[in-house]
This record gives sequence, C-alpha cells and structure tokens, in this order.
Amino acid sequence: MRVLRDGFAASVPIAAGYLPVAVAFGVAGQASGLPYWSLAFVSAVVYAGASQFALLATLSLGAAPLSAALLALILNLRHFVYGPALSRQLAGLNRRSRAGIAFGLTDETFAAAYGRLPASASAKMRRDWLVGLEIGAYLAWQGGTTLGALGGAGMLAWSPLFKPVLDFALPLLFVLLLPPLLGQARMRAASTAGALTALALQWQGESAAALVAAAVAGMAAAWLARVR
Repeated sequence: MRVLRDGFAASVPIAAGYLPVAVAFGVAGQASGLPYWSLAFVSAVVYAGASQFALLATLSLGAAPLSAALLALILNLRHFVYGPALSRQLAGLNRRSRAGIAFGLTDETFAAAYGRLPASASAKMRRDWLVGLEIGAYLAWQGGTTLGALGGAGMLAWSPLFKPVLDFALPLLFVLLLPPLLGQARMRAASTAGALTALALQWQGESAAALVAAAVAGMAAAWLARVR
C-alpha cells in the first residue's frame, strides 16, 4: 500500500497539468453540443488528450465516426514505442497486470515512469507504483472533463484569464517532467536534439512538422548516445 501511495504522490504534477487540459476538452465538447455523458464516456474509454480533441474537431467538421477513430489510432501509434521502452521495468508482471498498465499509459505517465520507476524493486512494487501513478492521472483527467463539461463555460465567462492558463498547461507539464530524466547522458542528448530540431522548424514556420521531426531527432540522438 505504501508503494501505491508513493506512485499516487508522483502523479501530482501530472494531475495538475491534466486538470486544465481536461477542462478545456469538456468546454470544447460542450460548445460542440455534445451531451455530458458522451464526453465522460470518451474520456473514460479513449483517455488520450490529442485523440479526444481530434475526435471533436473531425466530428464538428461532419466527418464519419470511422474516420475520426482512424485518426485517433494514427495519433496513438507512438504507444508502440512506449511499451518496449518500459519492458525491463515491467519484467516479472503477468499479462493481466501489463494490460491494465497499458491502458493507463500516456505520454506523461510514461515520462514519469521511465525516469523514476525503481527497476531494482520487486515486480509487485513496480506494479503498485505504476498503478498509483496512473490512478492519480486518470482521476484528474476524468474530474477535469466533468468540470469543463458542466461548468467550464461559466468559468471562462467569469474570468478570461482561464483561457491562456488552459492553453499553456500541457506544455508546462512536459517541462516539469523533464528534469528527472536529465540524469542520463542519452536523455540529455535526446532532449537537446529534440529541442533544437523543434525550435529550428518552428522558426521556419513549420509548426506541423516540428513535433514529429523533434521526436525522431530525439530518438536518434538517444540511440546514438547508447551505442557509443
């Protein structure tokens, strides 16, 4: 139980970043005319921020639900990288435990787990820590969706300052998750390569390509640093 609580405590920075982003999703869904129960269902089952916002965008443009689902699948292909990267930390866990952990794995929980998961601990302790981490993040996402769908529009009307906070929350979250990873040389190389690539493309006005190119550059730098 103590390890579970430790994992839950480690989720606090993630939850703090998820809450405003989930509120933004609830507000956007409400503005699109979707009922609360459908937004809650999407957050509970899909549980993927970028995919959920893409779903709203494609449906508002009149796209078929199948097209929206295909877009969500493409956006989540990066999860095929996360699993193998955490495979050593998940050694000794059965398939049921791995399946449950896989559902709760997001960009942010992966970053936290990769940098802080105690690989030397027992399989049960690693499982409990990850479960605690993912429960905290999941509850924040569901709570934020509820808050945004039921009262987010009123919050924005009451104070326009909420809008820039919502927009900045997710980028700030990744900045807060970065320091624990910088203790490894290959992670420093990956972070530097990714940041420089993103800045260069952003400077050229290629915002759409910046994220993908930065990810590729970061992975390449980490691989080169590892094989040296």
